[in-house]
This record gives sequence, structure tokens and C-alpha cells, in this order.
Amino acid sequence: MNTFWTMVEPFTNSRWWFGPPALATWAVVLVLFGLAILRLHQRNKPAIITTALFLSSAAILLLPGVIVTLWPATAFGIDIQSINRIPTTTFPAVGQSLDQIVRMAYVGNGLLLVGSLGVFGVIGTRKGTACPTCNRDMHPSWQGVCPECQLMSPNEDESPLMRLGDHSASGVPITQFGNPVHTELLEGSINDSSWLEVIDGPSGVGERFAVGTRLTIGRDPNECRLVLDDESVSSRHAYIERDQKAFVIYDWGSRNGTFVNDTFVAYQSLQDGDTIQIGRVTIRFNTSEQFLEDTPTLMEDQVLSGARFVAIGGRLDGGIYPITRLDVHFGRAQHNDIVINTPNISRQHASVRFDGSDYYLLDSDAPNGTWIDDVRVLGKTRLQPGQIIRLGEQQFRFELEEASHVVNN
Repeated sequence: MNTFWTMVEPFTNSRWWFGPPALATWAVVLVLFGLAILRLHQRNKPAIITTALFLSSAAILLLPGVIVTLWPATAFGIDIQSINRIPTTTFPAVGQSLDQIVRMAYVGNGLLLVGSLGVFGVIGTRKGTACPTCNRDMHPSWQGVCPECQLMSPNEDESPLMRLGDHSASGVPITQFGNPVHTELLEGSINDSSWLEVIDGPSGVGERFAVGTRLTIGRDPNECRLVLDDESVSSRHAYIERDQKAFVIYDWGSRNGTFVNDTFVAYQSLQDGDTIQIGRVTIRFNTSEQFLEDTPTLMEDQVLSGARFVAIGGRLDGGIYPITRLDVHFGRAQHNDIVINTPNISRQHASVRFDGSDYYLLDSDAPNGTWIDDVRVLGKTRLQPGQIIRLGEQQFRFELEEASHVVNN
């Protein structure tokens, strides 16, 4: 090796690079590749692509210098044993090649610098911190509390874990996370209680299930309290929740939909005796709470704050959609009130509800989200006149005016 450099040194001044500098730089490349594998999954896709491109380019440009450092004569096809018999006219060309490799190393070092910025998070943005429980990306507006897990987390008032066929002698399920649970319904008193009764389905007809303040329904026992073992039921299908003075059932973006009294709903206030269809299972909602009897379902000839949606851009551009119902549903399926037949719209994407004084927008857990003025809707959000609602690529402007409507839900 020393013989090779003795012959070449008169024709180049770049030997300083071919030694510790080249090997140290290559070691840095390997370390950064290792860190990239560990860290880049937390970044967005443009940051990953940029970092990978710059690190790979740097590695390619620096590799010749490492090869020459370790095997200088072999890199140029020179037999070190007969180097003294090689014509001296060969070595000026070798010196020029060495100078070119050093220039490549300069460029490679620049690319390495940019790639290192990507590895350490200077380039691009984070995907978002993943929830340790459900592994969903945490949206900044959630303030560290995942709404999905908050909905699923049990509390003292939540209904017990129940399955068709898993019930006590009184016909009421008594299992909550493997432990007995005390409810008024188990004691035989139905005062101030609400429950579901299976009236039709593959199994469990006649069984009753306490609702509590919240009851999640679906096929997955890890995510739902009332488990319906039916392939037509989604893993997370629907949930019933106490909303002020009523129980409300919400569809959870299910595949086959949720129906109340044979009508598809994104969400709906429940009345005593309402029938709920989930997959092949038909359930009747029962309650002894007197205030539910006073909940109005029909409002006629009243002066209400009339409202409408005006479509902006997209397939429905210019369309005007007056709101004449308590619940207005958006989605790709034909049973929705406003049908948006584009691929980035879910079958049941979102809904708007009028509570007698205000309008509220609810997302139906659509994968592409529902947005108000470029802020994602998480749960239930009150609408203000002039706000822009975006579902997929379709936008609507919410307009409000005093008008007399007949509102029938």
C-alpha cells in the first residue's frame, strides 16, 4: 500500500482524504442509517423520502473513497507485486481519478449533512404521537386525550360487558370485565332504568341488557360492551349514550348501517319502544324515565331559525340544500339526505342535527374526516353562519336565516 502511494503522490495532493477521514465519514453514514430506521417512522412521508434520498446519495458518493482507502491498488486494477514495472504514464491518470473521488466526497458530505437534518427531525413534520392504547395518531387538538379510547374506557356508570346468551337467572347480564356488577335492574326494580330487549335475530331472543349511561355495541368484545356475534355486525357498530335528557344512538361508521324504526340513522334520540336494527339483530329500546315521554319528535308550524347548505365547488357546485329536518345526513349511499357520490366520501360520512335552537355537525368516524374552516370535527361541533364545511373534496357554506318551516323527524 505504501508503495502505491509513493508512486502516486507526485501527481495528486489528495492523499490526506484516503485514510481516517474517509473511514470516519462512512461510519457516520452507517450510524445515520441506523438512526433513520429507528426514528423516521415517526415522520411524515415527504420527510422520509427526502431523508432516504439524501442519505442514499451520500453513501453512493462516499463509497469510492472508502474502497480506495482500504484497497488502493486493487481499486485501480494495479498488481502491487509488479507495480515497479508499470509505466509512469499510468500514475497521472490515477492521480486525476483520486482528485475526482475527493470532489465526489465533498458533494457526498453536503448530502450527508442534509440527510442528518432529516434524521434528527429538522426536515418535515411529525406524523403525530401515537396513542399507546389504540395506536391512532394523536391529533394536536386532542390535547393528549384520545377520543377513541376515552369513549371506550370504562367508568362506574357504564353498562356491563354483555353477550347474547351470557345472562343471569333474571335474564340480565351480570359480567363486567370478569367481575360481578350490581345494577338496579338486577334487583328487579325498573324505575329510572333503561334497557334493550332482543326481539329478533339468530340468537338471544328475549334477553335484556342494561344501558347505563353508555353502551357500545359491536362484534369485537375488546372494543364493545354489548357483543353481537353476527358477521353482518361491524367490530364497532354503534353506541348508545345519555345526552342531556335523552338516550341517543350513534352509528359508528358501520359497514351495514344502523336503523331505528326501519330508518337509517347516523344518530337518533331514542323513545320508549323504538326498534333498533343492527345487522340481523333487532332490539327494542325500553325506558321508564318520564322525561323521555316529553321529548318532542314532531314540530309543526313553528318559526325556527331556518338554515341551508350551499355547495361550493366539487360535483355539487352551486347546489342549495335547505334544512327541513331535525337530522340531515351526508354520505355516498343513496339513503342519505345529501348524496355525495365520490370515492373519498364514506357511505355514512356526517350529519347535522337541530336541537330546537342550534345546529350541530357530527362526524360519523369517516376515514377522510369532516372539517369546519379547515379544523377537523371530533365528535359534535356547533355550527355558525358562514362557516365552510368540507367532506372529502366537497365544500358547503352554512347559511342561517329566519324562516317558517315544517320540521318532521
